[in-house]
Amino acid sequence: MTRSLAEYRVTDQRRLESLQLTDDTAEIFGQLTLAVHDLNLALRQHFYPAATD
Repeated sequence: MTRSLAEYRVTDQRRLESLQLTDDTAEIFGQLTLAVHDLNLALRQHFYPAATD
């Protein structure tokens, strides 16, 4: 069965909430999340450049 992105998001949110992260750990996790997002953007730009007219 294929799960939607929204279903993965809900599962991840519940899992993270159950971890009861400290403020320091939550800060590091937030920074890591942003770094992975930046990496995904850079990879997409490099491997899938915008189409030109």
